Amino acid sequence: MEILVGNYHFHGEQLSQGDSPTKALPLLLLHGFMGCGEDWQGVVEAWKTLPGDRPPSVYALDLPAHGRTRLCKDGPAAYGMASTAQGVKQWTQKVLPGPWAIAGYSMGGRLGLYLAAHFAADFPVTVAIAASPGLESQGDRQTRQALDNQRAKALEQCAKDNSFEDFLNNWYQMPLFSSLASHPSFDAMLSRRRRNNPRLLAQSLRFLGFGQQPFLLPVLANYLGSLTLVVGDRDSKFIEINREIARRCPRAMLTVIPNSGHTVPLENPVALAKILAQCLGR
Repeated sequence: MEILVGNYHFHGEQLSQGDSPTKALPLLLLHGFMGCGEDWQGVVEAWKTLPGDRPPSVYALDLPAHGRTRLCKDGPAAYGMASTAQGVKQWTQKVLPGPWAIAGYSMGGRLGLYLAAHFAADFPVTVAIAASPGLESQGDRQTRQALDNQRAKALEQCAKDNSFEDFLNNWYQMPLFSSLASHPSFDAMLSRRRRNNPRLLAQSLRFLGFGQQPFLLPVLANYLGSLTLVVGDRDSKFIEINREIARRCPRAMLTVIPNSGHTVPLENPVALAKILAQCLGR
């Protein structure tokens, strides 16, 4: 489905019709960096095999610079978190007016936390998977911005010399993804990543990257909705990050998924589907 919202020509897919009797909210799924809405297919298919009600209406969105979503007018602000979040919120209201549940992975999880912090009434159920609330220290943010800019320049060079494959190989050799390369779904995921435009990905890194994200914990601490934090048991860095979120956000619940690193939706879709079913059934 193609829907125009302001500056965004969003591409989304409805992965479940929600045809069983349920009072569950519709669910929006947000992918990670270099991903797309198709990344969630395995999770939703696993959900459909679980006992009990089938999933509610589930939608997966391609975020700006990713997949088949396009901008009507390019520019730094269009890729930023505040503008992207506003566009996503407006998209949900065009599809189905009323409150939604939201689940996001990594970059999409950071965006999901921003939506929960700033539009709590619109998103009263939030599942953040391998996500971060941002960096508290201005110095740490500046250091990360420099790294994001360095990687953005590398992506722009890829667009000039057709070396995007080298960038992908280097990216997935990072320790964060150490458990991913041997997964049977890795090659299919890598094929999806190759469809991206590296020049657009550079814009996403610069303006929606970790270094640009505002620190959300002070606002999230007052979130009155259902906040579930999900991390893989092999993702030690994000286990610590999410323990701190849970410590400072009284309503947050932390769940550690077994047999998974950072890329939870791909590495253990069945366990994640069970968590989503529980969150939507509360």
